[in-house]
Amino acid sequence: MGRMSLHTITVALVLCSFALAPANAAAADVRVALTELVRAQRAKDSGAFIAAFADVLPEARGSHLKTALDAYGALSEALDGGREVIALHELHRQVAALLAKAELDRDRERAIERERTKSRSFRVRVLLLDAACLRAGADRRASALEALGDKHPVVLRRALHYLANDKRPETVEAIVARFEKVETAESPKAKGREVFEWSRTEGAFHDALTRLLGVRLPSALDWRNWVDARTKEGNLFREPEERKPGRSELSLFGADVTGKCIVFIVDVSGSMVIPDPRPQGDDDGRGRTVVGEAGPRGLRPEEVEERRRIHRAKRELAKVVRALPEDVRFNVIAYSSEVAAWKRSTAVATRENKEDAVRFVEALAAEGLTATDMALEEAFLDIDIDTIYLLTDGAPTHVGSARITDETLPSDSKELMEDIIERLEVLNFLRGVRIHCLGFRGAHEEFLKRIATGHRGEYRPIP
Repeated sequence: MGRMSLHTITVALVLCSFALAPANAAAADVRVALTELVRAQRAKDSGAFIAAFADVLPEARGSHLKTALDAYGALSEALDGGREVIALHELHRQVAALLAKAELDRDRERAIERERTKSRSFRVRVLLLDAACLRAGADRRASALEALGDKHPVVLRRALHYLANDKRPETVEAIVARFEKVETAESPKAKGREVFEWSRTEGAFHDALTRLLGVRLPSALDWRNWVDARTKEGNLFREPEERKPGRSELSLFGADVTGKCIVFIVDVSGSMVIPDPRPQGDDDGRGRTVVGEAGPRGLRPEEVEERRRIHRAKRELAKVVRALPEDVRFNVIAYSSEVAAWKRSTAVATRENKEDAVRFVEALAAEGLTATDMALEEAFLDIDIDTIYLLTDGAPTHVGSARITDETLPSDSKELMEDIIERLEVLNFLRGVRIHCLGFRGAHEEFLKRIATGHRGEYRPIP
């Protein structure tokens, strides 16, 4: 028996019990709405489901809500993947809003509280966590702390999303204690795709604690020792005088390279042939004779090639790829007017794969436009990725030069940037992929910062 049929049978049995209930107008209306809801679920019609869910809520008893939420779990599972991800995102958003605004009596409140922790569908548990945190006057912290005890990595990531802004010692203690269990007991047992889900979740723990405490540490044990020591000193939230080293000794233009399933996205548009001047304060060229026409900020002719963005990006990326540990999976995606990927999906960082990827990188040439949207879409086709590094020097465009040093933009850039921001909310829905952005001179910093901030990443300018 398939998993969808189990939900369908459950819903059908409950509906049959409704037929034996005393007939009255309100009960009849609920039965009609539930029937429509089940039909919409079977047809994978998210719009009709949302409308039916809105009709169920006003007169629903606890048992009605259980049926409706079971159907939601079945529909959201059916929509997860492929082109239907947009419908899934909208389904979750609107049903959560309906639940958050609903006037609930004690019977329905008990039913929702029970399903928020006991539902067999992690999608229902995430839905009800979001609904609880959206409800006016609700105690978000209490709901998120309760969800922190969940056994599913997606629910944990959602709980951390809410707790990462709660600067209270007891919140930090709860996060560290849960992280210790994840790192020592749950994550090591993961198999197959679960490995990448738990890898993302470990990253979410690191990110939440870094945001709360202003320091980055390698493991849950290090967080435990650091928190215990600072708590004893009475200065848990004071910024440390010396920041601890990052979780990785490997960096891309100064940004820590972390994650277990990484995609490097590199811009190879025409503007990447531009040579960058030396950073301010670099005295490397002082006191030397420059023969021929000087380049930017006194670059000698032989230095111009070295400082071209495309060459700098290729050198740095090749260095990072060669240094990746063998327990990491990775891919490289280059983009200009078109997108070219080294592999169709991430590959294990064996010595042979790393050398093959380096050959791919070294063969890249700069030409064409800046189809950033297409590159991000390509990256998200790999369901297992947990980290993206986006390296670019311009704003996205399909029609013209993306150089913005003259404070102008191609005619389609503003619309494309907004489209990308909205699209990433859908593509990264419940996945928790971290997106780090690195920008050469001329990159649209505000756009890149919005991406990084919205997806638990870091923006870093490249000098």
